[in-house]
Order: sequence, then structure tokens, then C-alpha cells
Amino acid sequence: VESRSCRAGHCMHGEPVTASMASQPSLKGWQTWGGRHAFLCDGRVMVGPDWGVTCFAVALTTVLSVAFWIFVCPTLAGAQL
Repeated sequence: VESRSCRAGHCMHGEPVTASMASQPSLKGWQTWGGRHAFLCDGRVMVGPDWGVTCFAVALTTVLSVAFWIFVCPTLAGAQL
């Protein structure tokens, strides 16, 4: 099984690696993205152009998770299984 990187002088598709290919910096997919999205953490997180919706979703998820841990988990910890 061959990885995605170039091995033994050949790329993934069997093409020989030339000196110009080896010297070119490779761009990641998110660096060439044509949309209006914002990428964070070296492309690991993508958010849409509307930051308000993103902040609302994060806040709603956080509040509901904290409420679950405060109100439900103590009840579950005390229950006899």
C-alpha cells in the first residue's frame, strides 16, 4: 500500500518527480478555495462567511452541554444500574 506522498522518485500516479515539481511548494486545498469561507487552525476548521450563525451555534451547543452535565449527569451517577 503506497501512501499519498511521493516514494522512490515517483508520485502517486506513477509520474516521475522532476526537479521543478520537488522545488514547488505544495498548496493545500483550503489555500486555493475560491469561496468566502474562513479557515482556521491550518485548514482543520472551516466556518461560513456569516460569523453570527457560527457563534450562535457554538454558544447553543456549549450551553446545552453544560446544562446536561449539571442537571442530568449527577442523577445518572447516583442511579443504581
